[in-house]
Formats: sequence, structure tokens, C-alpha cells
Amino acid sequence: MLIAYCAVLLCPAPVSSGGWAADTLSNDNASDLLDQIVPNGSVESIRSALDAALSPVSTIGDETASRALAAAELVAAMMGNPAAHLPAPSRKWAALHSIDANRDLIDSAVRAVDRILKDSGAQELMREGGAKNLRDWQVSVTNLQARLSR
Repeated sequence: MLIAYCAVLLCPAPVSSGGWAADTLSNDNASDLLDQIVPNGSVESIRSALDAALSPVSTIGDETASRALAAAELVAAMMGNPAAHLPAPSRKWAALHSIDANRDLIDSAVRAVDRILKDSGAQELMREGGAKNLRDWQVSVTNLQARLSR
């Protein structure tokens, strides 16, 4: 996390190498979650990531927030509303598991994203990276919210 923190502070524009950028999928934690879910086909891993962001703690940590946002991106893709930058294997997995995008899963994704946008370590990290990073991240998360609401 210290490396990511330094990367954001030293590179206020989104970075591609090092695994961090100001959006919902361009960080190591999000990539790790996608890599975990896609080969194993586990919708329960999505639920787990969302539930972690919904647990009653004061602030959601960056890793938890990043994993929950990636899980919510998969839910949006399962609903037929994938992010433009969602990797092809994740899109394929989401299409194959679209039947699992039930109301409970969608509601959990919406609540997790809403909570992360209000108060999370990911938001704080982007804020520390500068106004542009924070704004870009907020646009990305707001876009995810809209795709989950369709």
C-alpha cells in the first residue's frame, strides 16, 4: 500500500505501470480480484468482496474498497453494462454468469459503491493524489453507479 500511496503522490496523472490509476479497475487489488474470480467462476467471491465493504467499520480501507469496486464492476457486466475497460476474460465470465445477477447481488453492489464513494481509503488515496485524480476516480465510480442502476 505504501508503494501505491507514493505512486499516486508522485504521479498525479493516472498511471498505467505499477497498477494504479484513478478508476475502478486500474489497481492491483482490483486485478487480483478479477484474476481470482474469472478462472474459478465464483459468484460467492463477488458477494464476499461486497460484504466486506458493507461491514460496519468506520472507514473502508483501500484494499477492501478496490476489491469491492471490482466486484461491483463484474455485477454491472453481469447485468449487461460492462465498463469499457473491463478485460475481455472478465466480460466473457460475466456474460456466462449473467443469470446470477439477482436483485440481492445488485443491491449489495449498489450499497457498497455508494458507501465507498462517501468514505473510503480509496477515495482518500485519490484525494491525496491531487484534485484531478480524485475527480477522475469520482467520475469512474459515478459511472459504475449509473451502470448498476440500469
